[in-house]
Amino acid sequence: MKMLLAIPRPCVGMATCPPMYSFPSNHAAAIFAFALVVSMNIRNWKVWLSTGALAFLVSASRIALDVHTPVDIVGGAVVGIASAVVVQKIYRRIYRIWVRKLPKG
Repeated sequence: MKMLLAIPRPCVGMATCPPMYSFPSNHAAAIFAFALVVSMNIRNWKVWLSTGALAFLVSASRIALDVHTPVDIVGGAVVGIASAVVVQKIYRRIYRIWVRKLPKG
């Protein structure tokens, strides 16, 4: 998607600027996917709060380092959340099939 949209990073021209395009943020996608999968499988408000805070902090750090804009972060979060939902649905379907095949007793 980065190559398709080809949106430059806000840090273009700086010595520490990563060479790839910016939209969507891969860090945001990965951390939001992680946070959602963990939260869907460990149903506890403390887990939800801590993974949500982690996702927010990682995403905020990308903006603070001037390698992403808020739009990049939101795009990454959408990609990560969508990916987590798809993976969770596949996992649950496979798990149900596997449990049915277990010997009873």
